[in-house]
Amino acid sequence: MSGEDTQELSRLRREKQRLKSNGNMQEFANICNQSGEILFRLGKYEEALKEHSLENATCVELKDELGEAIANRRIGECHSEMGNYVLALKHQERHLGRC
Repeated sequence: MSGEDTQELSRLRREKQRLKSNGNMQEFANICNQSGEILFRLGKYEEALKEHSLENATCVELKDELGEAIANRRIGECHSEMGNYVLALKHQERHLGRC
């Protein structure tokens, strides 16, 4: 992991805490997405899965169907990279069902 990625992930973690304490959950979900994207790119699929799952749970609470679709697509991509193809398909189908 590059120093730049480490710094960005640290910044995003701080930002997530601030947003959650301020109750800005829409932006919180966006930050979870960004963190998950970086972790996925770095091959840290389990950590990326956690971020995207948190993003999805937040979007469900907010009734943000587009956000749910995006999160489920990303969750499916993580499962696919980890060889969990049944779960990957399940989340990809949820993604398509929300589009």
